[in-house]
Amino acid sequence: MHYLSSLCALALLPGCLPSPVISWPDLPPSEGLDKARIADARTARAALLADPGDEQKMIWYGRRLGYLGFYTAAIEVYSLGLTVHPGSPKLLRHRGHRRISMRAFDAAVTDFEDAVKVMAGSPDEVEPDGMPNARNTPTSTLHTNIWYHLGLAHYCRGEFSTALRCYESCLEAAKNPDMEVAARYWKFLAATRCGDRSAANAAYTGVEANWDIIENHAYHRLLLLFRGDLKIAEFGQISGDEIKNLTAAYGLARYQFIQGNGSAGTAALKRIAAKKSAAFGCIAAEADLTR
Repeated sequence: MHYLSSLCALALLPGCLPSPVISWPDLPPSEGLDKARIADARTARAALLADPGDEQKMIWYGRRLGYLGFYTAAIEVYSLGLTVHPGSPKLLRHRGHRRISMRAFDAAVTDFEDAVKVMAGSPDEVEPDGMPNARNTPTSTLHTNIWYHLGLAHYCRGEFSTALRCYESCLEAAKNPDMEVAARYWKFLAATRCGDRSAANAAYTGVEANWDIIENHAYHRLLLLFRGDLKIAEFGQISGDEIKNLTAAYGLARYQFIQGNGSAGTAALKRIAAKKSAAFGCIAAEADLTR
């Protein structure tokens, strides 16, 4: 009994608990993919294998898998992580994101709603970028990302009133112009889809053309377009980045619908959906066409 009591007491000491025994998934076959991203994913997995109970290492391995397009494997990593850290809002947030990538909107809503319950009343924190912007300055936080992605999942399910409320919460948590224009953009779209003209106007009221935007230039310019400060011929190219171009393309498609050009809007949605991308503009276009 004395020996067993000593073991129990030892187990309560920091650093004395055994590491969880989990079979973390290996990288799927990755021939032809970006070599630097493959190397990053392998490094992340090695770090996780060396410290299998570390939540951040779980998150980073899942993120690296996601950047390679291995969404099912990323979801598996986050699910395994949740067996070690039950109810973690960070793991739920990242798993929900990749469930959106897989077009599993119902499961994504469940993850983000669970994350909202857990994060209520807790301090917010900046989320580091896995793919840093030009200034290497993260623009989003845990709370804004949970509300942002929950809003998107509801939007893609056609639940525009609920999506609107999510983006209002995201806007309240936004701490910089980049996150603010992202929340305002989707708030505007959700508001127009559910016929709330007042909320739609509020979404672009106060947006300034000279805001210092680091990465969400498409959202910023789309808001100026919706408000009438830009004409569609003046919109221009956002960048050579496919995700940003699809983001802009989806906003321009919705602009056609707002202007009463349904046929042009539908044709644009079909072109966007044909890309079969994980970009949110592409996913939203697919959801619009499905409905």
